[in-house]
Amino acid sequence: MAGLNQDATLAEQFEHAEEVNEARPEDAMIVFKNILSTVVANGPGDEEEGKLAESSIYKLGRIYTNAGDFGALSELMGTIRPFFDSIPKAKTAKIVRTIIDMAAEIAGADAQQMLIKLCEDSIEWCKQEKRAFLRQRIEFRLAGLYLDSANYGGATKIINPLLREVKRIDDKALLVEIQLLEARVNHRLKNNPKCRASLTSARTTANGIYVPPLLQAEIDMMAGILCGEEKDYKTAYSYFYEAFEGFNTMEDSRAVLNLKYMLLCKVMTNNAEDVQSIVNNKTAQRCKPPRPPPALPEPHDSNPSTVQPADRCFAACPDRQTKATTSRRCAPLRKRTTGARSPPSPSRQPRSRRSSGTIPSSRHT
Repeated sequence: MAGLNQDATLAEQFEHAEEVNEARPEDAMIVFKNILSTVVANGPGDEEEGKLAESSIYKLGRIYTNAGDFGALSELMGTIRPFFDSIPKAKTAKIVRTIIDMAAEIAGADAQQMLIKLCEDSIEWCKQEKRAFLRQRIEFRLAGLYLDSANYGGATKIINPLLREVKRIDDKALLVEIQLLEARVNHRLKNNPKCRASLTSARTTANGIYVPPLLQAEIDMMAGILCGEEKDYKTAYSYFYEAFEGFNTMEDSRAVLNLKYMLLCKVMTNNAEDVQSIVNNKTAQRCKPPRPPPALPEPHDSNPSTVQPADRCFAACPDRQTKATTSRRCAPLRKRTTGARSPPSPSRQPRSRRSSGTIPSSRHT
């Protein structure tokens, strides 16, 4: 590559690739591949080379994601698997899950099916390498993808054994997410009794651990939907309000959906007069999209032949019409106030002090 010495170290190559990454991502991709192939072939000589290889993986993944190249991202996942033997398992799990998250950002007609295929291949590799912790996380992700693609049988087939396994190892953080996912699958299958049982289990498990705000908001939203379907709109409103607060705090787009559910609950309980106060609330105002700025007026033309007549300009300006209407309405008032003052009527003439019988105290001697 131009501007790079052939005898440059891996650190110098990585620094040069970072400099040209914005302007020439193709050249940077070649350098990152070279660093990665060198470390994978020879193994990381020290901790510094391992960090350079890990950073090169993230950089390559981001380049492929921005280009929308799902095939290259899947190929990268297979290329770096020998590198996982020389790094800790926790770092391996982080790299694999990060690449899957990058693949989820790629849009396309077959993107979801390709993402499912990537998760299935990763699960098979985890089973061969006996990476149980990573396999459980990827299986949970795959069950969510099956739910999004309406493959409810595939999602249930993964969730049932995964629940038993996670309960046995007592991983409560993952257990809450799996139980919530099971509730969502049963809700799609119109099996409300099982959905409520799964949701109750998720809430019970969540009471004993710290739950992230987004996960707690998802639990509250699911509970509100169930109460709404059972026509318990007052309880549903309270759940939707808690979910709205959680999503709005984390600036999640689902806050708007929960706000709509809140308004519908007020309408269904014959409290439509509360809708305006909820919408005008300071917290709800943050969900409103910003208004587009007004269009700038066109510059005035100095050519006299193109200048519009004064009556057209006046008619096109609503502010001037308002001022003109106001001036016409106030014209009789100004005439009355500016004209000669008429003498007061005899019935409303002020009485003098003598006729009223009152004498000023300064003259009383």
